Amino acid sequence: MPFESTSTYKENKTINVLSLFSGCGGMDLGFEGGFSVYKKSISSKSGYIEKSIDENFVLLKDTAFKTVFANDILKEAFVAWSYHFKKHGYTPETYRQDSIVDLVKMHRKGFDVFPNNIDIVTGGFPCQDFSVAGKRVYMPKIVGKK
Repeated sequence: MPFESTSTYKENKTINVLSLFSGCGGMDLGFEGGFSVYKKSISSKSGYIEKSIDENFVLLKDTAFKTVFANDILKEAFVAWSYHFKKHGYTPETYRQDSIVDLVKMHRKGFDVFPNNIDIVTGGFPCQDFSVAGKRVYMPKIVGKK
């Protein structure tokens, strides 16, 4: 299958993104663009800047990426994602607050869980405080302390 460059996609097609372990949508937002950043954090020659907002911030251009499915099991992540992305025309139905294990089991049983025509699958790294793979802190019990 021949590789189509991103510039070809930008001109001709939306790039559909399936986002797993989405959290509050930081990676989704990064893929889609259209947000403000500190002016000194990006080269003015990069071609990604839509316009200057003020002396400290610029607005980045929208990209061809569109999140068509997002998921995370944390309610707080769903609330934050929905709050932000509704400003960009998304409905809460785009975000599934289910375990990926449960979603895959449903998919294997023939349920229509995931959208068709996905171009890219992204996945956020697990939070260290939440993941069993994360950093563990040993908290010894202090004798005599209550």
